[in-house]
Amino acid sequence: MNHNDFIILLTDHKEMIYRVVRSQTGSEQDADDIMQEVLLKIYQGIDSFKGESNVKTWIYRICKNTVADYYRKPWWKFNWLPLINQDNTATTTNGPFEQVAEKQSRRRLNEILQTFPQQQSEIFRLRFVEHLSLQDISEIKDMNLNTIKTHLYRAVKKVRAELTMGG
Repeated sequence: MNHNDFIILLTDHKEMIYRVVRSQTGSEQDADDIMQEVLLKIYQGIDSFKGESNVKTWIYRICKNTVADYYRKPWWKFNWLPLINQDNTATTTNGPFEQVAEKQSRRRLNEILQTFPQQQSEIFRLRFVEHLSLQDISEIKDMNLNTIKTHLYRAVKKVRAELTMGG
């Protein structure tokens, strides 16, 4: 792959890469460090990408594995703090009231998801934050499609119940 193709690939996926890394770390500084490693791994591995899965799936796995590797380092204590869209940016079309409401909604959803088993939380985020297909999630998680559906069903049911109760 030439340099221009790599730049195009990163341009198309940089927001997803950062979101995934940031949501797994809970720290902007750690996310920045890990992003460098992710980009290097993508660059080094792009020629070995066989196209057997979606490139988004391949990149997600690199992100996930790089974060896990980072926290396996003996001097670091792993702290699983997944957050959706941690930068709390709102879309530019929303006014101040809508931005505050959106931020509060994200915060509440994050609180709910943090109480879930890791599998359910991660599958929920992959589906509704990263907008991956169930098949892509199945490939990423290396799990049966029906198992993914079961985890997702349970997660959605719990989120609805929590939001209905008003938390």
